[in-house]
Amino acid sequence: MWQVIRYFLIFCVLVVLASVAFGAPMYMNGENNTSVKMDDAAYGMVPFYCNTKLYHSDIPLPKFQGCQSEDISFGPGGLDAKLITVFYDWEDLPEDMPKQAKRATFIEKPDGEMYRLKNTDFLTNPRLQTYFEDAIGSARSVLDQHNFHLNDFSVRNIQSYGNTFCVTHYLKFPFMGTMGWCQGDRLVGGEIGYHDGAMSFSRAAIVAQGYAFDNNLKLAQNKLFHSQTKAVLKIDKKGYPYWGFAVPAQKVGQLGAYLFKVYFNGTVFANEFPGLPTMQEM
Repeated sequence: MWQVIRYFLIFCVLVVLASVAFGAPMYMNGENNTSVKMDDAAYGMVPFYCNTKLYHSDIPLPKFQGCQSEDISFGPGGLDAKLITVFYDWEDLPEDMPKQAKRATFIEKPDGEMYRLKNTDFLTNPRLQTYFEDAIGSARSVLDQHNFHLNDFSVRNIQSYGNTFCVTHYLKFPFMGTMGWCQGDRLVGGEIGYHDGAMSFSRAAIVAQGYAFDNNLKLAQNKLFHSQTKAVLKIDKKGYPYWGFAVPAQKVGQLGAYLFKVYFNGTVFANEFPGLPTMQEM
């Protein structure tokens, strides 16, 4: 019996050693693979200041270069939390590349609890933007220049489940719905649509193309979308939203481009330009 127990204990020790050797995560003191809870009184904590407020980090911050702090909605009540990015030291990059500071990201919850986010993909990954563009039907595969940026058309809210953090984007008019991502997840998720009475991007593009055909406007290659085409969603001086499309023309005379403004009631205004207008001019 004692021999069986001894072999079992040896097996447990070997499992622990193998876990360490092969990098399997072993978490202590509220740490997991997504975040680490800060304990100001713990041994080895590194103090730093951000906007004159004292914080503590569980990792060294050599050559501290400063920080950025932004308020972000947190939890069901939408109280303000602080998202803090610290810049320190330098990344080990090839000599022909510009210097780039290392970053550490922290979140201070409304109740004062502080966490270092080991995984920030759920906040910054380009797949969030891609998911949004695909969901609103923005012709992403053929349209490079636009102003459909997720953060401009949503309110971000951070939530936590234990030591795991998630972000939810609540979409603004003319879009509706929510989308988001959690630390450690592989997929972005959510449901996105358009408010009643709002014109979708796809419908606006069809309306603009139809207007060009009906009025015999000479678009390059007789189509709306090119590698140069720009698109915007804006509000005019009277408060009416519209979709704008800047499209290259067939270069007849001094005419180089058209600008179509498609309002949500179906009204279209078209202007001629010697060249493609800027995003600000659209």
